[in-house]
Parts: sequence; structure tokens; C-alpha cells
Amino acid sequence: MNPESTFEKDLQDALIAWQESSHGINEERTTELLQRVRDDATFRKALALQVWTLTQARLAQAPEPRWLELNEVLGIENGNTGTSHEDAEFDATLRAALQDEPSHQPAGWAARWSWLGLAATIAVAGILTIWLTLRPANRETDLRKFPPLAVLVQVEDAKAAGTWGPQPPASGMNLTAGPLMLKSGRLSLMFASGVVLHVEGPAQLDLLTADRILCHDGRVRLRVPKGAEGFCIETPGGAVTDLGTELGVSVGKDGNTQVAVFEGEAEASLRIPGQEGVRTELLTAHQSAKLIPSTGEIVTTAPDLAGFLPATELHVPPLQLAAGYEEKISASHPVHYWRMDRLEQGLIPNEVAGAPALRPVGGMRLETAAPESPTTRTVAHFGGKANPGALYAVEPWLAPGAAHAVEMWFASTTTEQMSLFAFTTGKAPNDHLELVELAVRQPGRSPRPGIVRYLTRWPAGSGGGINIYTEPKFLPYQWHHLVAQQANGKMELYLNGHLVGKADADPFAPQIPCTIQFGCLRYNEGRALAQLQRTFAGKMAEVAIYDRLLTTEEIRERATSDR
Repeated sequence: MNPESTFEKDLQDALIAWQESSHGINEERTTELLQRVRDDATFRKALALQVWTLTQARLAQAPEPRWLELNEVLGIENGNTGTSHEDAEFDATLRAALQDEPSHQPAGWAARWSWLGLAATIAVAGILTIWLTLRPANRETDLRKFPPLAVLVQVEDAKAAGTWGPQPPASGMNLTAGPLMLKSGRLSLMFASGVVLHVEGPAQLDLLTADRILCHDGRVRLRVPKGAEGFCIETPGGAVTDLGTELGVSVGKDGNTQVAVFEGEAEASLRIPGQEGVRTELLTAHQSAKLIPSTGEIVTTAPDLAGFLPATELHVPPLQLAAGYEEKISASHPVHYWRMDRLEQGLIPNEVAGAPALRPVGGMRLETAAPESPTTRTVAHFGGKANPGALYAVEPWLAPGAAHAVEMWFASTTTEQMSLFAFTTGKAPNDHLELVELAVRQPGRSPRPGIVRYLTRWPAGSGGGINIYTEPKFLPYQWHHLVAQQANGKMELYLNGHLVGKADADPFAPQIPCTIQFGCLRYNEGRALAQLQRTFAGKMAEVAIYDRLLTTEEIRERATSDR
């Protein structure tokens, strides 16, 4: 038999052994195949790819997603476990293999456990091999093929090890599951849940799931917003789980771990050597502890913050647009164009002669660009729930029913549900004609931050309408270009130059008087700022409205103006 045929036969038998345990594969053949998996890197990679493909097929065909730990690695939503006893055993075994925890299976499962543990390991290894190949690739390609767990929101003099490929770490880079090695400097990551993780080099981490990392060594600091409790930092032999907190973790080369809780509470846990028992300790604000894996001890200590990573303030990067950007917008003949670059008599002027200005209210301010950087734009900053603010047009607009388009740049600083802009007609408290917001939920789906929602209603009202919900397409602390447009009921939504959704809706009337507002669901003059709903937290710039559709070429050109 030639080598190619032998390779294919071994691969086929290995997959049979993995899926069917000893059925059709005797013990001697099993041992031979296991040895080849260990010794032959090419064969191991091929088997990993096959296991990964079969895993995706099983997940797609199952009535509810299973294999919970591997679901997270693959970026697939968790579902309920299977209903049969065998499926329950299978899921428990896989979780044990991935987590390196004791597994209690009947003796008849021994051969399958061996294959499952090894296959799960190489499957994850195969996924990470693919991820390392694609990680430096185009941002949109990464988002489509491997949904990101986190985004790099800030980079401070960071020098990374070889896992980053040819590109150095940079703000806005999306990170999927896999290793993260930092030689020096600092990185700040935001997960889709809003959890922020700061890392200082030298450090070695593994991003495991949307709510779990493994810290081999180094210093990290974790900030968990309300509603995202339960994030876990695993350490050698132990773990620290937040209970609504800000905490610091420092892992030494010897595996000993220092934990400090700055706010809230956290639970430290550590496996006792030679036992299945796990020691736990509840830590409250201003408490510290030392985890010692060699003895299984958790020793509470006096608060000493000197050994922990100090807090880091996050910043949205400056919006850099090519010279002449504003001339191109004006040449496209918008009916409204607010550059967000200045105030005149307390109003943001409209660049279109005779068109209404925007009035800022509450926690909305302009951030002036540095004069030494002509391509950096002045932007509008919205304070979110902590300091609610909004913008609204001082005069109504006759929105054309035949066609119109809204274009803007935005960068959010949270993953909460927030309104970017809304058109209302003033007949009822929430009589929306059109709305675009950053969402966390689609009807019938579990929460998934990073969704953009585009809604139209005709006639205008406070309920119903036609929606476009994107897949998770954005993460905070990076700039995005957005276009929402409709013509005779045909809706289109573009993000970063790509069409991300389209739908058919009821055509509007020829002209509809409406109020334009930015940064909240609705604002009425004199309304208390504390009553504003879905207030935007982040920055906005270069807002234009047209009485026609933008072409695909126009949208792509504007979206790449910051590259």
C-alpha cells in the first residue's frame, strides 16, 4: 500500500475510533493509531481538521447545541444538553477532557474516553492552528469566519511574542480563542459582554471562551460591568471567579497566584493536591489572597496593591479621515451635513445652507482635534447613562418617502443597547418613523452584543415595523462607518463598507415631517435628562443625510477613508 493510501486509511480508522470507540477497531489497531497521532504532526493536523468539521456538523444537525465547552471555542451559542443518558455522559466526558478535570465514566467507556480526550485536545489545537493563520488577516474576514471573543481597545508600548503573526498588536484588532503572549507593555481587551481585561507583559494567556481565560503567568486586571458577572480567570491549579467586581491577579513563574479585590466580591478556588476536593475562599473589597497550588492553600493577606496592575483609562482612538473627506461629502449633495467640528451660538451648524442646526443637551460635548494633525477629526462625545446627553435638529425635516440615506461614523464605549439616531413624528411618545441602534438581542435569540438594528415603521408608531438585525458586527472602542438607507420600502444597512442586511418594508408617504435626534431613543424639549432612554455612550462624527440612495462605490470609498 502506498504512503498516501496508508495515510487515508489511518485517518479513516482514527475517525471511526474517535466516533465509535472500539466498534470495528481492535485494541492493537487503536494503540497504533494513537501512536501515530502523537508522533506525526501532519497526520495530527489532518485529524484535527476532520474532528473540527464533524463537530460543526453535529452542532448544526442537533436540535439544540451541545458540547458546551467546545461550543464556546467555536463561537457557537450555548444550548441545553442532550436528553439521552449517553449524550449526557458524552458531554460530561468532553468537558472533563477540555478542562483536565476528573471524569467518572463506566468502565466500558475507557477506550472512548482515551480517544475523546486526545481528539478534543487535537481539535482545539487544530482550531488554534487555523486561528493563528487567520488572526492577522482582514478584519471583516476574521469576523465572518471566527467570531471574535474580544477586541484590543488600547495598546501601550506593547511588544508581543510570536503568536501574533506578522502584524504587531494594534488597537481595533479582533481576537478569537487562542494564546496571547506579551513580552512587555500593556494591552486592554474588551469582551463582547463588556468585560475589560488589562494585561501587562511579560505575560502568557489563553483566551478560552467569552467568559474565561487561562493566565499562565503575568499580571492582569479585570473590570466586570453589572450583568456580566461570572467571568473566570483560571490559574495553574486554581481559578478566580468574579461576583461583580474589579480585581487584580498576578501569577508567578512558580504558579503561585496573588489576588486582590478592588471593588465588589470574588471567589478564589484551588484544587487540593492528591484529592478531588477544591478549596474556596470568598474575597470582598480591599481583601487579598495568595493561592499556592503545591499545597492547595489559600492564604488571605493584608491588602498590598504594589504587586498588582494599576487601573488603566480607556480611550477611543482619534478618527483619522483622508484629506478632502468633507469636500467629497459636500459634492455628494446631502440635504443635511453636520461635521460635529464646532459650535456657533451654542449650536452645531449644518454645512448645507438653510438647513437646521443641531442643539446639544446634557452630557454631549465636542472633542477638539489636535491642531498638529490635520486628518484627525473633531467629534461629538456622548456620556451614556453616567452623563446622559443628546442632539436634536432645531427644525423639523420633511423626510422624502421615495428615498433617503443616513451616513455617519461612530465608536461606542459599552456593549449596552443604545440609540444612534431616530426620526420621530411627534404624534405620540415614541412614534418612530426610523431608528438605528446598537442592540444586544434579536427576537427569539439570546443576547449577543455587537448587533446593529435598523427599523422603519409606516405609518409611524410606537410598535411594530420592519427590522434588520445584523449578526454581531462591531465591538467598542473602534470606529465604524454606517449607512442606513431606504427607497420605496427597500431597506439596506451597510457597516464598514459592506452590505450587512436588507429587507422589504411598507413604502413611506411622499413627505413626512419629522424630528431628527441623535444619541437617544427620543428627546422632547424640556424633558428631564434622567428620563432619556437608550442613551449613547461613545463618539460620533461626520453625519450626513441624503434625499437619495448612496451607491455601493460611494459607501465603500467613504468607509475606507480612515485606512
